[in-house]
Amino acid sequence: MGAPHLASDVQGVMADFGRSSVPCSVLAVQPDPAYSRPGVVRALYFRRPEGPFAEFERLEFVVPQGRLAGLLDALLLKQDPSAFTPVRGAHRDLLVCTHESRDVCCGRFGEAAYRALRFEHPRAGVRVWRGSHIGGHKFAPTLIDLPSGRFWGHLEPHAYPGIVDETLDLAELDTFYRGWSGLGKREQVAERAAFEREGWSWTKARKTGRVVAAAPERDEVTVQIHFIRADGSSGTYEAVVVCTGTVETLASSGDAARVTVKQYAVTRLRLF
Repeated sequence: MGAPHLASDVQGVMADFGRSSVPCSVLAVQPDPAYSRPGVVRALYFRRPEGPFAEFERLEFVVPQGRLAGLLDALLLKQDPSAFTPVRGAHRDLLVCTHESRDVCCGRFGEAAYRALRFEHPRAGVRVWRGSHIGGHKFAPTLIDLPSGRFWGHLEPHAYPGIVDETLDLAELDTFYRGWSGLGKREQVAERAAFEREGWSWTKARKTGRVVAAAPERDEVTVQIHFIRADGSSGTYEAVVVCTGTVETLASSGDAARVTVKQYAVTRLRLF
């Protein structure tokens, strides 16, 4: 978990975190002249709220570089940042993977996506960052929309305004939408189907999900997503999610090795 360019005390905290079982992921972002200041470090911390939710709770800290190890220890190991004062703000952060050393497509296509979102489609209150590996590099270019926790991939220039402004044609969700990290993998397949039915207002609905039945011999599960819309109305979507086949794809760009990936779809969706 350490890196040679990090201070030794920071490397120590990261090494302890790597040996721990704390359910948390760490991503790096490249400083941006518009958002960053010399001599200080910005940390964005997102955590899952209790009960149904629409977006992750967000804390943001700006500390001198000499206090970074203490802040990471508080956030990652102690899970208690009370010794540090968060900065105020309600930004939306788009983290675009540009991690070329992990996958060349992330560097090539991710950098182009970052520049388009950062400079061609700027929006008030929206920050766009270059980020480290966020997984799913075979879907490059990819991004995480925070604090909502939605993942997007296979991005194309015409989709950028629709994703930023939440106006993307719902027929294109199958192409670009990777899922909402507030749910498990199979539940995410059902969540996308509900998203297509409900429209963009769905992103503001508080949700929770669970698997209610499973048929391992058919690689099939039945899931339920309970939701509370922004207007206070509520309900539950129930969906049958089944494996429809497999595809072979490259494990990484430039790597001849292929991996087999299962494909899932919703075969029944009902609202009650």
